[in-house]
Amino acid sequence: MLGTYSIRINGADCGAEALLLAVITSIGGFLFGYDTGQISGMLLFSDFMKRFGQEHDDGTVYWKSIIKSLLVSLMSLGCLVGALSSSYTSDWFGRRKSMSIAVVVFVIGNIIQITAMESWVHMTIGRIIAGLGVGSLSVGVAVFQSETSPREIRGAVVASYQLMISLGILISNIVNYGVREIQESDSSWRVVIGLEMAFSLPLGIGILFVPESPRWLAGRDDWEGARLSLARLRGKKHDLDNAILEEDMQEMKALIDEENKAGQGTWAECFIPNSDIPKLVYRTFLGMAVQFLQQWTGYYGATIFQSAGIDDPIMVQLILGAVNVAMTVPGIYVTERQLAWKLFLTPFADDGISYSFGYVFAGMNFIAALITWFFLYETRTLSLENIDQMYSHPDLKAWNSAKWTPPGYKTRKERDEAYVHHIGNEGKSEKLAQSDSCAE
Repeated sequence: MLGTYSIRINGADCGAEALLLAVITSIGGFLFGYDTGQISGMLLFSDFMKRFGQEHDDGTVYWKSIIKSLLVSLMSLGCLVGALSSSYTSDWFGRRKSMSIAVVVFVIGNIIQITAMESWVHMTIGRIIAGLGVGSLSVGVAVFQSETSPREIRGAVVASYQLMISLGILISNIVNYGVREIQESDSSWRVVIGLEMAFSLPLGIGILFVPESPRWLAGRDDWEGARLSLARLRGKKHDLDNAILEEDMQEMKALIDEENKAGQGTWAECFIPNSDIPKLVYRTFLGMAVQFLQQWTGYYGATIFQSAGIDDPIMVQLILGAVNVAMTVPGIYVTERQLAWKLFLTPFADDGISYSFGYVFAGMNFIAALITWFFLYETRTLSLENIDQMYSHPDLKAWNSAKWTPPGYKTRKERDEAYVHHIGNEGKSEKLAQSDSCAE
């Protein structure tokens, strides 16, 4: 069984199920990226414009800025509601079932889109419902990955979500490019949407076959289930008394005890300074800034390229998507090896300043880099409990956070070496025990 197999990564054991979990959950990022990329090209398809666009007096078809904006951007309204509701559904039903439910909602939204005939309102309603699913997944996947991934691969696993977003954008661009020859037919955009539903099924089904989040289980006093989940994620399903599992369990128990002492919080508390939770408002606005800037650093790509006079904007969008994927790969490497809402505004800006709106995206990328350097903490190799400790440090600055280490160690490197040494000794003990067993 997978729960008994492990792979040595960064000097420690990571269960095969942890890697399988990473692959399956990353599909959520792929769906987010695919949907982001598909609408950009579909807006230019002839049949799509004829059905859902508007006509001039001379019979030519065009997009009213307000309708174009609503068609694209109202999906973000669904995403917003889905993301907010995910914090409840994932607690009520568990991380895995919550994501499966989100996939079902997402598929329903896509079915509504495919059945749209000539009403842009019909299409928009479908996109809003699909957005509910995507928004829920965007939160659920990130939480699930961070709670289940062993610390040695957590950075790469969470970063792989961004890689899959980039890959999803690229695949949607490839599909858009492939069906552009039949853009006079409704098959063009319906194929694009239909494939998106197919891509979601491995996530909705596969997620039910991987371990539940040990932190969710522990939060419900199912400590036996939490230990078993951790053991499966380490590939030690038949070694529940493992020293590393015990260390992970103790860290998790300490954090949950602190959360229980604090009691149930409210949304308003995220914006109110609390001496019991240092830098709470800081963390809230930092998370909001990162997500906001991700949306502000590029969208409506094909439309902008068309405004710039490009003869084949879908091809240029495809090239951009390929570069996006290529540059995400080294980003994941750096994450592990080094210490370091879609906008309603865009169609109106495109009407006003055309392709020059691209300079706004460039500027936002620069701002994002500054915010990352000055406010985002380095979390490489740290457990979630250690990360909470680090952000709670009153005098620690983000640009120096790479030097911070958990209490009891002089440097983070020393802490890593001690951890790996501990794992190594444990591995030797296991081999010795196996050898003795064979000798007998």
